[in-house]
Amino acid sequence: MRALRILLIIGSILAIVLVVADRVLVNFAEDEAASRVNTRLGLGGHTSVTIRGFPFLTQAMSKNLDAVDLKLTGVTAEEAELGQIMISEFSATLEDVRIGSGYDSAVAGTAEGTALIGYDQFDQKTGDTLTFTYADNGRVRAKGAVEVAGEKIDVDTFAEIKAEGNAITLQAVATEEQPTSALDAINTTYVVKGLPAGLRLTEARAGANGVTVGVTGENVALVG
Repeated sequence: MRALRILLIIGSILAIVLVVADRVLVNFAEDEAASRVNTRLGLGGHTSVTIRGFPFLTQAMSKNLDAVDLKLTGVTAEEAELGQIMISEFSATLEDVRIGSGYDSAVAGTAEGTALIGYDQFDQKTGDTLTFTYADNGRVRAKGAVEVAGEKIDVDTFAEIKAEGNAITLQAVATEEQPTSALDAINTTYVVKGLPAGLRLTEARAGANGVTVGVTGENVALVG
């Protein structure tokens, strides 16, 4: 009985050691993955990676991770070109993540998540001074002035927003108070930058802090 008790104690200690070692390895892997994702996307801010499932070591040896949570906050990058907008936050769950033979690449079989785009990203054509804010019912308010045929026209109207592919489109709501030429200056399609390759937009919702877009994709390249 005493020998059995000793074996049980030793077994318990070994189990604890293995769990601790596994957690140390997964924390190291998460930090390394976050750094590589940040480098690949060329973004500043904070990137966090959480590898789900236990034990991690078994998943790593098989080069296949069940699920990974990826989050980017405080994203900073070079100013987007005209006609482009940059995300400020991003979070997604990645499943069936396949790791390359040299552990230098990672591709997710599927990905689902959301990204946030601040209203300050919705700049207009050169010469236009518009401010975009949240209105109501999922709409955006555009207020300021646009230049049409060399003339400045004051604008205060609503715009609806939709997402398709890798772009977001603003469509001004027609009103009797605003000339069509002024509304046309608001109607713009912007390419969304800062997302991992392989993701596409599924929807766009205007809110108090900006526009939240849904994203989905297959074979999404994370590293390499």
